[in-house]
Amino acid sequence: MKLILLSLLAVYFPLLNLAAVGQDAALYFPPAEGQWQTIDPDKIGWDTAKLKEALEYAGNNKSSGVVILYRGRILAEQYWPLSPPEKKPNGGPNPYFHLRLGKDDRGRAIEDVASVQKSVTAILVGIAQHKGLLKIDDPVHKHLGKGWSKAPSAAEEKITIRHLITMTSGLNARLENEAPAGSKWAYNTAAYSRALTCVSKVAKMDPTEVTKKWLTDPIGMQDSRWAMRPWLAKRPDVNKFGFATTARDLARFGLLMLANGNWDGNDVIEDKDFIKAATSPSQKLNLSYGFLWWLNGKRSGRMISAAPRDMYAAKGALMRRLFVLPSQQLVIVRLGDQPAKDFDTEFFKRLKTAFSAPAANRQTWLKSTGYGLMFHYECFKNHNAIDYNKAVDSFDVETFGDAVESTNAGHVIFVIGQHWGKYCAPNSAYEKLLGVENGEWTSRRDLIMEIARALDKRKIRLIIYMTARAPMRHYRVIAATGDTLPTINGKPAGPGVDTMSHPRKVKGFKRSENQPPTPVFLKNWGDVCGEWSRRYGKLVSGWWFDGYKMEMKDAYEALQKEEHNIDTWIDAIRSGNPDAELAFNAGAHPILSLCTRGKLCPHQTFTSGEQHDFTFKSKPLTPKNFPAPDGVVWHLLVPVSDGWGTGTKARFEVETLTERIDEINSQGGAVTLDTPITADGKIPSGVLATLRQLGKHSKELRDGVKSTGAN
Repeated sequence: MKLILLSLLAVYFPLLNLAAVGQDAALYFPPAEGQWQTIDPDKIGWDTAKLKEALEYAGNNKSSGVVILYRGRILAEQYWPLSPPEKKPNGGPNPYFHLRLGKDDRGRAIEDVASVQKSVTAILVGIAQHKGLLKIDDPVHKHLGKGWSKAPSAAEEKITIRHLITMTSGLNARLENEAPAGSKWAYNTAAYSRALTCVSKVAKMDPTEVTKKWLTDPIGMQDSRWAMRPWLAKRPDVNKFGFATTARDLARFGLLMLANGNWDGNDVIEDKDFIKAATSPSQKLNLSYGFLWWLNGKRSGRMISAAPRDMYAAKGALMRRLFVLPSQQLVIVRLGDQPAKDFDTEFFKRLKTAFSAPAANRQTWLKSTGYGLMFHYECFKNHNAIDYNKAVDSFDVETFGDAVESTNAGHVIFVIGQHWGKYCAPNSAYEKLLGVENGEWTSRRDLIMEIARALDKRKIRLIIYMTARAPMRHYRVIAATGDTLPTINGKPAGPGVDTMSHPRKVKGFKRSENQPPTPVFLKNWGDVCGEWSRRYGKLVSGWWFDGYKMEMKDAYEALQKEEHNIDTWIDAIRSGNPDAELAFNAGAHPILSLCTRGKLCPHQTFTSGEQHDFTFKSKPLTPKNFPAPDGVVWHLLVPVSDGWGTGTKARFEVETLTERIDEINSQGGAVTLDTPITADGKIPSGVLATLRQLGKHSKELRDGVKSTGAN
């Protein structure tokens, strides 16, 4: 009988009710003893029926167990009893019979997970290095003595631990020399296993003892150990040890990796640089391999196309797997016997349909804010470095926060920088690209961080306005970031031509944003956006990208084959907050800003909504009249005063604003009012007075119900 731990299915033991776990919940670390908290798939936007189908597919493919964690909590867990015969039908040995080593105290399979152990070993090597017991660039013979391989002495002396954990030793499976160390990538279990021997030697403990002390005990992997493989005991050229573990224990290891080596405040893996190196391409011969970890999306064509590009994996025979998906905050484990050859791909296709549930269901906070304010903070657009730093320094964050709070706005969209190329926050990646110091093109003061903290304590969400392309007003910046240069009749226009020109002025001219972006630019822009994302974390709830033109939309598929593409850029944007809302703006027309003909970007979660009024050709702009795509929150952005970031008085009466916002909110949408602001952070008094009057109706403007008497 199947044992299932899933909120919608039969439970194996009583679940903890975590319906209240919000989008901003931190990583959870299960105790070594006692219940492991779960989370209801429905509460985070998963399609439970599709999830059940994925699990059924796994069960029909000889899986013994599947565990899926979301931020450490069990999202799904299911087990299937397998009774493997000792022999295959053809009389040959059945590998799974030998690799199944018993059950834990709850009847779950304990398995020798084959080459999944390699990723465990990599982490042990990293810990040993941090402890000063070895270096990965040490020659292997330093720890194992000369003659550990069958290679000639001169060749053996050049083989380092790094070569063992990157599969570039130059040895074959019999440990004979075939190529100079570092010159050839070849998967080699026999050679790799000497890395574990090195760790055991320098730690002066056997593999189980050192693993228990350094890794498994600190994170509660109670059913894990190294086990001898009796059927291999007499073969000197193979790995005699297998790592025995359970699906749950392996999930704990994955969670440790997801948490960057930290376990509930304890740095189990202290060397963060080693973790990064282990899960990044370790050599140029096979970009899909780190330090004994497999990497998705690091070459043309992903290993698993349905999985995120930032996923990495520990992979063992019979398709035993540990997948870590940082951008999705997921850990996925599959144990069992040999499934279909395309199991990984087909399983992830099914999972993708489950966790690609409509974003509107998964991320609903924008609807509940009712309305927010946007600030085109560009006080420094024509200033030199000294003047714009003075302007940014003059911004009174507390006065600004109080003013926004007095309007009862639920969110703020704040411009970090636009096409002028200067930003009101430091960014070392951007400064490095331009070859400048902080304070020249980026402010010394981190105004965004201060605003984020001020709004957070007032329970107001912050969305950053940013450009999807390099700042267009400066040829130098476009070139430095690697974006597509402006062209005339398909040829580079050169620095002498106005980068903001138009075909009506210069025949055959195309701006950068009207051409596809380059992979180099997407890598660089990912570095820039990612630096801010990781700095601000959950203090930033979303991003609103301007200049995501149709040319960028149309280039999405072609860019997929590149190592750096729109997906990897989005991964960087969400590296600090995987739940960040995303909007992409292509222009002020309902087809573009309200996406009435489909998403601009697959990652879009709300519409940019740029319009100049609450009507379009005399027709009210509402979710019913101009529907957004499924899974995208309908959002409208309108200037409340004279224009974008300008004016001193509101151009709408309070009654008009109330009526329009109420109607939109009752249909499941949200509104942002673009609001003028001065260099020192003040909202013009005439505008602020109207917004405060609007704020008196805030409750009815965010309850999702049309108010009585509204037209």
